[in-house]
Amino acid sequence: MLAVENGIARDRQTGRRLFSLVEQDVHVPAEMSTYLAGYKNWMYRADEASPPVPVVKDEDYRRDFSSDDAFRAIDVYAGPEGAIPEVDPSSSTTKYKTRDKLLGSFIPTVTEEQANPNYRVRQVAARKIGNALQLRRELEVFGTTGIFSSSANLWASGNTQTLGTTTYWDTGTASDPLGVLDTRLNASAQPVTRIVMPYNVALIFLKHASVRDQLRQAYGDGAYPGLAALAQGGAPSPGNMDFMIPGYPPFIVAASKVKNETTSALDYILSKTVLLLCVPPGVPKDGEETSTSYTFRVRGGSGVGYETRSFRIEGRGQKGGTMEVVYCSEVPTMTGSNCGGAVYAAIS
Repeated sequence: MLAVENGIARDRQTGRRLFSLVEQDVHVPAEMSTYLAGYKNWMYRADEASPPVPVVKDEDYRRDFSSDDAFRAIDVYAGPEGAIPEVDPSSSTTKYKTRDKLLGSFIPTVTEEQANPNYRVRQVAARKIGNALQLRRELEVFGTTGIFSSSANLWASGNTQTLGTTTYWDTGTASDPLGVLDTRLNASAQPVTRIVMPYNVALIFLKHASVRDQLRQAYGDGAYPGLAALAQGGAPSPGNMDFMIPGYPPFIVAASKVKNETTSALDYILSKTVLLLCVPPGVPKDGEETSTSYTFRVRGGSGVGYETRSFRIEGRGQKGGTMEVVYCSEVPTMTGSNCGGAVYAAIS
């Protein structure tokens, strides 16, 4: 009598194999040591929108000079023997308070000893922690409750605009993306140095007839110079999705996403919003520069803000393990609410 079990033919009475060797005789399936795939978020861009300012204390005061020092016209005239007109610099202090952020990952010793050689347990744990901290920072700056969002309401009243049915850039019958940006640029108290938009908005923006006309006016009907990088690199990468339009600040594309815990969809962190930001280089020290936002970050012992530590935990598992911890203390702050601006609901 013949019996077939797990692909092997045997005599039902004796159990003796009736045919020659098969795959199961020579190979036991195991995890590949030459393959390790996964996902990576798009480039995080919060540091470009809210540059870190190293600080020593987690709570202190910052000093800002008034915009009147730059823009208010002062009476400077006097008669031959009249009194000397006087002026006093006007400044104020504002308190900041950083928030501690930290994350750890426990690595059992037995797990580390038996891991696939291609799976470097400590490296994977550190990368996971780093990504989680960066993603949280991206949400604090660009997210729906971040400092630039409409719900935060930190902008000066004349520096934001919310589009509607007729003005949406994708479906509005009276849409005018460049006109909207022109209005925001003119409303800013300081020169805008970059315009940040999510990837889905950028795709629609670049296809709009008025934007195409602006590009054609500068470059003719030839290929836009920025397309060369795309052609050489194949698929788009975070670096070559940024673009320029003559007469406007550089356009920065923020394509990072976050999982929506309600729908399980991956949503753009900067959602349908276009930001116009003033970000001068360096840290202001002369009282004549400011950014739309700065992030006050405690310098720490390493001098860069982010620090790591590891320690043994003996009370867990057969051989104990190691806890890897990364931490920082920082707070993104709107420091120039009338510098730059925001366009909400740019697309439907």
